[in-house]
Amino acid sequence: MRHHLLLFAAAATATAKHGNDTNSPKFPAPFPSPFPVATISSGVVQGLATSLPDAPHVVNKFLGIPYAAPPVRFALPQAPEPWMSPFNATAFGASCYQNFVNNSVATRPEVTEALYNNPPAPESEDCLKINVFAPANRSRRNNSSRAVLVFIPGGAFQIGNGRADLSAFAAYENIVAVAFNYRNNIFGFPASSQIPVTERNLGLYDQRLALDWVQKNIAAFGGDPSKVTIWGHSAGATSVDYLLRSYGENDTASVPFRGAIMLSGQSTFGLAAASYPTNGPMWAGIAAAVGCANATDVLECMRRVPAQTLVDAQRATGILTGPERDNVTLPSLPVEALTTDFDIAAAIYTDYVFQCPAALLAQTAVSLDIPTWRYYFNTTILNMVPDNLGFLGVFHGSDLFLLLSIPGRSNYTPQQFAVYEYLRDAFARFVKEPTNGPGWAAVGSDAAPLDVVVLGDVGNDKAVVTPYNSTLLDARCALYQGYYPILQAVLG
Repeated sequence: MRHHLLLFAAAATATAKHGNDTNSPKFPAPFPSPFPVATISSGVVQGLATSLPDAPHVVNKFLGIPYAAPPVRFALPQAPEPWMSPFNATAFGASCYQNFVNNSVATRPEVTEALYNNPPAPESEDCLKINVFAPANRSRRNNSSRAVLVFIPGGAFQIGNGRADLSAFAAYENIVAVAFNYRNNIFGFPASSQIPVTERNLGLYDQRLALDWVQKNIAAFGGDPSKVTIWGHSAGATSVDYLLRSYGENDTASVPFRGAIMLSGQSTFGLAAASYPTNGPMWAGIAAAVGCANATDVLECMRRVPAQTLVDAQRATGILTGPERDNVTLPSLPVEALTTDFDIAAAIYTDYVFQCPAALLAQTAVSLDIPTWRYYFNTTILNMVPDNLGFLGVFHGSDLFLLLSIPGRSNYTPQQFAVYEYLRDAFARFVKEPTNGPGWAAVGSDAAPLDVVVLGDVGNDKAVVTPYNSTLLDARCALYQGYYPILQAVLG
């Protein structure tokens, strides 16, 4: 059977100054309606309703729903047990344990925590929770269900959670939005030789189980399981790339999505494709740090260690663990997977520190007759982050911060609000009808070389969206294109 897949990818940035004007509507009180309920495979869930400024749709929020049973440490996720009484889905669940590590390759932990864990979320091993944001009124257009956007958070496979408020996508764009937690660091990627290699990428298996949950249950919230787009940022985007390629190599698998959005990450070219970690020594290092190295059964010893002790050991040693190539959740041949029996109809790419690999991936997609779009994000949001982080300029994840902001709760400059609305609308256009693209010229189209758009500043012009010359944007990338295949051959 020929699968149909739509690929939308992105990354971002440059440096810029920011203004001081604000243009933010006042946030109204939550919409006064009864607690909404939905019946899913595990039982009844009870959420809450809210409204946003000038939005055409009230939003039903269902938060902290278990999509898996409380996980056994270092074991594959399992489906949740059913419940008899209505589940209280009015608050986010705990995050999975976070590893804000301090080593030579990671961002300083105080910066990472200020950006991505402020205020700190409660943490637990019982963290496999999913959140749904749905328009309260059922779609009346041809009695059809709504398109679905599923967000996979990033964080170098060390941190990250699904506590993103995606209400704006439901309120303004009339789509169902979903976010979820998955296990990271040593909890999600243990490399014990006592665990089969095909059962070590637990965090990636968590993601697959969450997508299965969406297929089984999203109709209960007004979503259409055949119209799912997955969206990831950073390591979440890398996860999206893994999902694209792992389903691409498995012709018998039922693909649980039709579209994909990659923001600031990919795993097909460059270091992301070549430098998969050698996790065995990492596991041994943490085992030694917690006193399990000489145990008769190291795995069982590691399962008995208090969770916070494992977190502290990772932070103290600077040890990182991540996905291993297992040919199940993480395929072996990135480029070949793109050419398997998928009908890939659309892709969107932008640039950050991954700019040149992303540009090369876009060129490869176009060479395979895949319509491809790119954007370059150049809007500063420093007025929306803590004051002590003003040195960051337009930083990795700036576009994500803007997309996850909520009108009425954020102090936008006029430019920020215009870019926010444009980018949110572009996402929604793609989610609803991927073949139509986001609203600008495709890479390699008749508009070339003006086949990439800048969202934000162009020189001193504080613009919103501007077609830009991709030849100029990618001028330095020719230096690296011959290097990537060599790098993959040596390190892959």
